[in-house]
Amino acid sequence: KPDKRVQYFSLGETSDYVYKRPGLDEFLEYVCSAFDVFIFTAATKGYADSIIDHICPSIDGDHRLYRDSCYPDGEYLRKDASMLNRKKEEFIQVDDNSRAYSRNRENTLIIERWRGFPGDNALLGWLLPILKACENADDVRPILLNARVQRRMSDVSPYTIQKY
Repeated sequence: KPDKRVQYFSLGETSDYVYKRPGLDEFLEYVCSAFDVFIFTAATKGYADSIIDHICPSIDGDHRLYRDSCYPDGEYLRKDASMLNRKKEEFIQVDDNSRAYSRNRENTLIIERWRGFPGDNALLGWLLPILKACENADDVRPILLNARVQRRMSDVSPYTIQKY
């Protein structure tokens, strides 16, 4: 059974539950209003669409990429977001899999996988301030680099970051 302190929903008519990372709704509301958002997942289309349709139905089919858009590289599936034809100065990729982004490193932030902890604040406490700093930047890459460096240097928490 899902933890009562974590939002969740049932996946169709099954007994499977999808847990929502704390802050997900507020995070998606902000990013969808401020950025051109794509969801790029290594999941299959059918599985991913059932979740995306529930958490963020405003993301249309042209802004969804699935396993068939990944390319195999040994034992991993890699994501190459260059197919989106976005300027490097304006492009941000967020992923929880450091092995998935072999290209686009300078534009990528790795967020720790959520392990179901109800007190997690990675989306609103760590990632959202970085994205807000990027919103009007001429080039997001220095901001992303600063965020990665601060995260590596932090001895308090992986989600502690100084204000820009």
